[in-house]
Amino acid sequence: MLHYHIQLPQNIDLDEQGFHFLVASKLLETGKLYMSQAAELSGKTYRAFMEALAEQNISWLNDSEENLKKDVETLKTYLSRR
Repeated sequence: MLHYHIQLPQNIDLDEQGFHFLVASKLLETGKLYMSQAAELSGKTYRAFMEALAEQNISWLNDSEENLKKDVETLKTYLSRR
């Protein structure tokens, strides 16, 4: 995993969790991550991440077919553990 250290201006009202969500959602939007990877990066559960995307009106349906298939498999695994 890559690690980055950045400095943001003090006037940016964004805590660490918010920053992780912002990066994860953008990487999801651009097809760099699939849903389960983005949820993990954000520090949220799969469901909580999807809900947060909906609250922010961020679409995840523009994902590639391959990534959507991976997400379906991840959901199946998640649901089988319940």
